[in-house]
Amino acid sequence: MVKKLFAVLSVILCTILVLVGCSPNRPNQDGYRFLNLSGSFHAEHNGWVYYSVGLNLYRQNLDIGQSSRVITGFAGFQHSTYSDGWIYFTDISFTDATLRRMRPDGSELMSLGVQVSDGLFAVTGARIFYQNSSNLYMINTDGTGNTNLIMGIAEFVVSQNHVFIARHVEFFFLSEFIRFDLDGDNQTTILTLPSGILDIFAYGDYLYIHSRHFLPSQTPSGLHGDILHRVRWDGLNQEVIFNITAIDFLQLRILDNIRFYDGFIYFRVAIGSLSNERSLNRVRVDGTSHQKLADDFLDDFEVISGRIIYHRLITSPSLEIELWGFSLDGNIHRRIVGNMPGLYLTHFAVDNILFIVLLSL
Repeated sequence: MVKKLFAVLSVILCTILVLVGCSPNRPNQDGYRFLNLSGSFHAEHNGWVYYSVGLNLYRQNLDIGQSSRVITGFAGFQHSTYSDGWIYFTDISFTDATLRRMRPDGSELMSLGVQVSDGLFAVTGARIFYQNSSNLYMINTDGTGNTNLIMGIAEFVVSQNHVFIARHVEFFFLSEFIRFDLDGDNQTTILTLPSGILDIFAYGDYLYIHSRHFLPSQTPSGLHGDILHRVRWDGLNQEVIFNITAIDFLQLRILDNIRFYDGFIYFRVAIGSLSNERSLNRVRVDGTSHQKLADDFLDDFEVISGRIIYHRLITSPSLEIELWGFSLDGNIHRRIVGNMPGLYLTHFAVDNILFIVLLSL
């Protein structure tokens, strides 16, 4: 009788602890928690983590830690996104990356019948824009109405109201930028630049363009360098946000790891693609208030959960990965976690909780 009573009380106590916040999702005092998986991490969608073990796809609930098998005999889940009750992803089980969709529990799995290059697709409303080779297509989310919108593109990005594409008119020396409505109509050229395109971003009412000048004659100062431009969605108010130049190609100054967060653009500056001279910087989205946050910054980073997060490989006295963070203004820099209790895979944030994904050994 006593044992039965104790068991009942234990269950009640555990239930109360979960209800008051002592669930597996509760972070420690440093705002992170470890997530142990028995396979390869793929993505997090709406409180579920998707991972694969062999030819099976699983998902694990972040709140209660429960795992269940989603798809059997399938190993091609990549580049996924959630929209309106569906998960869209590319299937790389075979040579071509086929675009598919399924419900979050793996039901109603179907192929949309098209191939996507390098996971380059965006779902907006009832339409999907995707890139195959250098062509931009539009298809309905149920796989009907596949339409080739434009050929010969280098990059594309989708905002709330428009689709922007960038393409080279003359290889790396003249570029143009074109805007579509979300229904694929009203194609309009909004800007041309005498430079090569590296990347484009949509943020607020502006298109941001990361370009590179390959010849000294292309810049007003006669120097090489990277430039970050912006132009309003209607083609007006084109301006330079950040410009770095050098005296010869071997000293080319490079922008990389560009991230947008809370009204700022965070990025690294490197002197030459093979150089160890890299700094962490930020500037407001209008180009004001440039700050160098750190020197000798060699690592890729993300701005998540109100912090600049990066992982660092430590080689001495033993080989391990540590996770470090900066405050957004760069004033606070500290190690978040070291000597991890498992093999580090990746990290992500949900509701300002930093999840550190480890492979269970």
